[in-house]
Amino acid sequence: MKNVFTAGGHDNLSTALVTVAVALLVIGVLAGVHLFMKDHSRAAGLVASLAFAGAVVAFICSTDAVLVDSDARVDAFVSAAQSTYGLTLTQEDGERAYQAYRSGDGSFKVEVEGSQYLLGLSDKGDDLVLLILGAEPSGS
Repeated sequence: MKNVFTAGGHDNLSTALVTVAVALLVIGVLAGVHLFMKDHSRAAGLVASLAFAGAVVAFICSTDAVLVDSDARVDAFVSAAQSTYGLTLTQEDGERAYQAYRSGDGSFKVEVEGSQYLLGLSDKGDDLVLLILGAEPSGS
């Protein structure tokens, strides 16, 4: 199946927004110091405050972009596992898979039709392969 954890996404958007936040903060502080040195203390405070507020907004937007992106990737993984392997996974299973992939471990546990499985994720070029590492029936 296609590697939905790396394809597309908002990683670049998030990086750009964090860069904008840092730039706004640095430029605002420098402009505020410059205005303060020229005896424009009110303007300096206003510029620094606006820069700080802009930086906070940009940072919040970058965090939101990452959260929306991870939800979309989890949904895509659950759908791809169903269509490629016929494996019915829950949203929680997809989140565990995404966390396992991001951490580099690549293994996660799921329960499907009364059995517990240890699944693994492996990169094969642009594809993602789902491996069954172990299974055991659940006790009733």
